[in-house]
Amino acid sequence: MSAPQLDPDFLQRVAALSIETSRGPLSHHIGPHESPREGSSIVFAEHREYRPMDDPRRIDMRAWARTDRPTIKRFEHESDRLLAVLVDRSSSMDFRSEPHLPTKFEWARLIASGLAFLHLRAGERVMLSPYDDQPVAAAHERRGGALLGELIRPLFTPPERNRRTSLRRAVEGIQNLPFRSSLVVLSDFLEDDLVNALASLRGFTARGVDLQLILLFDPAEARFSFDRAVRVEGCEGEEPIEIMPDRALEEAYNQAIDAHRASVQNLALTLGAEAFFFETSMDPVAALASILKRK
Repeated sequence: MSAPQLDPDFLQRVAALSIETSRGPLSHHIGPHESPREGSSIVFAEHREYRPMDDPRRIDMRAWARTDRPTIKRFEHESDRLLAVLVDRSSSMDFRSEPHLPTKFEWARLIASGLAFLHLRAGERVMLSPYDDQPVAAAHERRGGALLGELIRPLFTPPERNRRTSLRRAVEGIQNLPFRSSLVVLSDFLEDDLVNALASLRGFTARGVDLQLILLFDPAEARFSFDRAVRVEGCEGEEPIEIMPDRALEEAYNQAIDAHRASVQNLALTLGAEAFFFETSMDPVAALASILKRK
């Protein structure tokens, strides 16, 4: 089976974005990541290709003479960073309010793929997995841009009906993320117990894992107008209900959405994480740009 393909125009725009957002000093979020103790180890691991932002004093001149390519020595302690991305594939993510919009899951797939593309191009390891109410059992790591298609293959299986969200179960399969890794969670965070769900991530930030929570909604979910009778169908097994125009209900719904967003942001703060909020009508490359600027 051939690997799934992303729109080449999308990848080209992401590649241009990565150049623009990586002009500054070496960041600890995107790009080649080195240990703060670099050069102090006596255990040699391997040579790797010299990158523009590396310290030129670390070039191995003998290896350069042999291979005609500048290379540097990498030691065992140097940070070989891992990006782990969890994408919510519960039933509620399989929603779009308009035919021209992507579903929430499809939009999340683009964000996850863009992040993976940038990290793979930087020579880093990436682990990507969808999740619902089942443990993440096979979140394989990949390195190298040529493997992007294989890495994102699980994201081309759409959500199954009546699958609920359980972040607590999802993190059971990624408990051993190394120190100074990054973990990104893309979800609408419609959990039965949001506080305990996000509390399951506390162990990661306690060990120095950078955590980003990306909350996303369809525009119709983010701000709903009850100006006409509607039939609301639950995405995760709930019975459909008929709703008549009701301004009080409209206000209550919008307040609940605002409270949900605030809860995710406040809980992210308690975890030492960053939180982002996007609607699926937003250009995913523009969303990536805003994520990278905050990093």
